Amino acid sequence: MPAMWPKFIPDLAGDIMNGAASQEFTKPGGYGTMIGMPKPVVGSNVQLGKQVSSGGKAILGGGITEVGNPANAALKTNPATMVNANNPAPKSGRYDFGVRVAERYLEAVKNNAQTHVAEFHINNGAAEMLLKEGYGWAFERLLMEGDLPLMDQYDEDGNLIQMGKESHPAYADFCPDVQQPDAEALAELEKENDKAFNQFVDAAKDEYDLYKFKFFQFPCISGNETQDELEKIFASRLLQQFERITNKNTKWEFYIWLACLGSENYSNSSGFGGGWSGMPYPNVNTTARNDIEDAGYDWKELVDNVSTLCIEAIHEVHPEEEENTWTFFNTTLLRNRIKKDPTGPITLPYELDCPLNEYKIQVAYDFEHYPPESPSQRPKVLTSNVVATFSWYPGIRSGNFSANADGVVTNAPKFIKSKNWVKNKYEKDEWEKKWRKVPKSKLMAASRKADSQKAFFEINPKPEGTLFKFEYHRAKCAKKKAEECEEDLLAVDHPWKGSFKGYAGDPYMMMARVTIAYWYACIVKPFKPTPSAPPALIAPPLTGIYIPIYYGSANRLANNLRKAWNTGKTFSKLPATQPPAFAVSTAVAGAYALHLLEFKLLYLGGIPTPAGPVPMVGFVPIVF
Repeated sequence: MPAMWPKFIPDLAGDIMNGAASQEFTKPGGYGTMIGMPKPVVGSNVQLGKQVSSGGKAILGGGITEVGNPANAALKTNPATMVNANNPAPKSGRYDFGVRVAERYLEAVKNNAQTHVAEFHINNGAAEMLLKEGYGWAFERLLMEGDLPLMDQYDEDGNLIQMGKESHPAYADFCPDVQQPDAEALAELEKENDKAFNQFVDAAKDEYDLYKFKFFQFPCISGNETQDELEKIFASRLLQQFERITNKNTKWEFYIWLACLGSENYSNSSGFGGGWSGMPYPNVNTTARNDIEDAGYDWKELVDNVSTLCIEAIHEVHPEEEENTWTFFNTTLLRNRIKKDPTGPITLPYELDCPLNEYKIQVAYDFEHYPPESPSQRPKVLTSNVVATFSWYPGIRSGNFSANADGVVTNAPKFIKSKNWVKNKYEKDEWEKKWRKVPKSKLMAASRKADSQKAFFEINPKPEGTLFKFEYHRAKCAKKKAEECEEDLLAVDHPWKGSFKGYAGDPYMMMARVTIAYWYACIVKPFKPTPSAPPALIAPPLTGIYIPIYYGSANRLANNLRKAWNTGKTFSKLPATQPPAFAVSTAVAGAYALHLLEFKLLYLGGIPTPAGPVPMVGFVPIVF
């Protein structure tokens, strides 16, 4: 559920209307030193927006009061008891109204505002106090220091001498069209994430020194494929890789590996390769066989048919050009045939709409698997040993082809990948060191700094894994884009002088800065730690805390709030009516909703592994 703006709108409208009717927010204020207020003017003829006299002296009850606030008229005989006359920290009804606005904001966002993965907003008492007090003083200052006049001001000759809210562009009505993301839009964010990774690779692989993985993507696999579909998808993925090879010697080695993937060239082999008893499938270790069976597939059919599909597809675009009477693999003719340029593109057994990306590892089913709390979200068949079995890894071939006098292959090369080999080459070298490595201690230290964002961007991403580099790059780009999209604060010619805890000048800017300060005051937990922001899957070990990358534009929020609080002006009759309460509350809600949509944060969590949780970060692209 997003922030509760549908409730905020009528509640705030009710506060505006009921407060005016019941005088709830019109109790008198005074002056004091806390925000630099001037002492009330003696005899002022306008107080609390009401005309109370004619001329320079206020005439109340037949007498002349020495106090600017008309509510103090009855106390003129005893100035010491005048309301706020000598109060060093005055708070009028407008202060109370500001506090009420902050309370309505909190009701709308607390436990309601959420990230794209439904992490709900949480806060702390200090943050709430800051927001309430800040809004109270912002509205108090609007009362005491004033604002532009409602109407344009003209001299006796009809010349404009001061632009009022009537025509000032900074006070124009605010009617935003806020599009809150629905389920379809959130699903689209995941697709955008894939696109963003591909763009990251294209644009920044040299800047971040990205690693090209050997155990990379097996795309388009859901885990629900039939045996026939899985065979064709595996074969198509390998054929795509074969087509991308430009080195002719590498292409020949890849071809030999494909031909030896199944049992065809080992059925009559006498070479058991250093004690390996896996004939006629020496290149499929026992764990891979069991994993394929556990996933519901026939492992022998899978490796045999993938090998056959690949070889037949390659032969179609590398046809024989002269008669070959030699044993199949003891021929220079076949080598030359495969090394030649193809006659056309390979026809894939299964049309894949997922392009290969060698900079994106295939995360194996057993890497992120800690049942029952955190079962793997990957297809069950894609275990590390199965992925390794169907992944080309150069430099591991042992042996050559030999045949008898009848041309029957009696020995063939082997490409053995034992369980330990897979663990070291795939899990340790690539997944742990090159893909998921993050600077845990530096991230935790950055999260504790006063300026956690600055500390985060001081981290050098190059020694880390590709995932961290990607999330770091996304955060950097989001920050840069926010800076490029910044807008100027609309100029208003009014002498605001007051200040509150460092918030000086324009009270509308004060509201904006206090709103953003509220979010920063939520420290490392502006949202709940679960569910996690991908690619992080769980909160431990980094505990599900956040580093803010961007909490929205203060200038834009100030501009929008100024317009929103002055929306609904009508000038068809005098005196001018106040803006309709619902128009104002709707506009204010729109300003806040647009502000939330600008948020960008980094999530610090982890991913589950059989050995326990390991650190991982995630990116929050939107809040609503």
